[in-house]
Amino acid sequence: MKSYTWLILCLLVPILSTKAQNYKILESNSEYIKIELNFENHYKIKDTLFEGRKYSFITGDDYAFRKPGEPWLPTVYLNIGIPFNSNQQIKIFSLD
Repeated sequence: MKSYTWLILCLLVPILSTKAQNYKILESNSEYIKIELNFENHYKIKDTLFEGRKYSFITGDDYAFRKPGEPWLPTVYLNIGIPFNSNQQIKIFSLD
């Protein structure tokens, strides 16, 4: 019985600890792909005053290779197949 409990626990922990994706594919065909990115509840922005200047401090659960105090912006990595010799473009439709 203990081995079954251990096996179920080992299978459920990775499933329960995963986060939801922060992107959704809205449209996709042979000509283009339209992706919606959602950063809601992933990052917190805290405004800070230092020596009379206002700074925005961004915190999140992501791990970043940087030294404390260095400028940092969150990044998103997506693997998208792009045909060879195609004309790639990125367009931002809205900033909400």
